[in-house]
Amino acid sequence: MSVTAVFTHYNGGQDLQRAVTSLWRTAVYPDYKVVVWDDGSRLDDGGRVFATQMAQDGRLHLIQSLENVGPTIGLNRAARLCLGDDILRMDADTEYLYPGWLARMVSFLAERPDVGIVAPLLVVPDGVSVHSAGQRIVASPQEYEANPNWKYMLNEVFDGAGRHRREYTYPLEVDAVLGCCALVRQEVWQAIGGVDETYFGWTEDLDMCVAARKAGYKVYVLPDIVAVHHCGGMYKRPDKEAIDILRVNFQHFANKWGWHPWRPWERFDEILKRWYGTEITWRYNGRLLSEVMEAGTTNG
Repeated sequence: MSVTAVFTHYNGGQDLQRAVTSLWRTAVYPDYKVVVWDDGSRLDDGGRVFATQMAQDGRLHLIQSLENVGPTIGLNRAARLCLGDDILRMDADTEYLYPGWLARMVSFLAERPDVGIVAPLLVVPDGVSVHSAGQRIVASPQEYEANPNWKYMLNEVFDGAGRHRREYTYPLEVDAVLGCCALVRQEVWQAIGGVDETYFGWTEDLDMCVAARKAGYKVYVLPDIVAVHHCGGMYKRPDKEAIDILRVNFQHFANKWGWHPWRPWERFDEILKRWYGTEITWRYNGRLLSEVMEAGTTNG
C-alpha cells in the first residue's frame, strides 16, 4: 500500500523541519512520498529554504502558493498529487518519536477494511501525558456529566486528556481524531470529497471523520503509535480572530450535521433521530432507539 504524506504549513518553518525530519527518521516504510504545501508563507524563518532545498534534492514535492488560501484548500490541492495513494495528513506541529509507526498504520488498515481513518495516540511535549486519544463528539447529557475530561480546554472533547499514555494498550474506536496526523484511505478520501473547504482551518478534521462514518467507515486510534502534538496555531494563541473562525466553523458544522461538535449532549435526541443506525452513532446502535434516548448511555 503506497502512502503520500501531505503537510500544509504557513509561517512555521522550524515546526516544518522538525515534523518532516521526524517522519523521515521514524517512518521506516518503503513506499511513501512527501508533499509540502506552503500556504503563502511570508516569514523568512527557514521553512522555505528547507523545503526548497529538500525538493531540489528530490526528497519531497514542494507546492508554493502565492497566497494564503487556508489549510483546507491547500490540503485538497496537495492531495491531488497522491495518485491513488492513501493520504497521511500531517500538520507541521506534529513529531514522531519511535520507528515503525507508518507500517503499523498501513498494516491496521489492511487488516480492517471497515476502518477508514486511523491515527496515533497524541501526547504533549513531555512525551507521556496524553493530549488526545481521539475525540468524543456524540454524547448524551448523562455521559457528559459523568466525564470531567470533557470540560478540558474550551470544552473540546479530548478523550483521555492528561492521562499517562501507558494506560492505553489496545486499538480504540473513537468518534473522531485530530487532523494533525491521520492516515485516510484513498477510497474514503474520494467518497467524502476530501476535506470541506468551507472551514478555513480547524474543525474540518471532525467534519472529515463524521463524513467518513456517514460513508460507512470506522475511525480508530492506535495507542502503540505515539506522536507529540506541539500544539501550534490556535492552541498557542487563541486570539479573537481564531475564536471568530471557530464560531463560524461550529455554526457550519451544526448546520451540516445537526449539532455543535463541542456540545453534542445539547442535541443528543436529534442526533439519534437523524443518524441512528449509521456509523455516526456506532456507540448506541443495536438497541431500541427509544431505550437509548431514555437511558442516554452506550452499549456495554
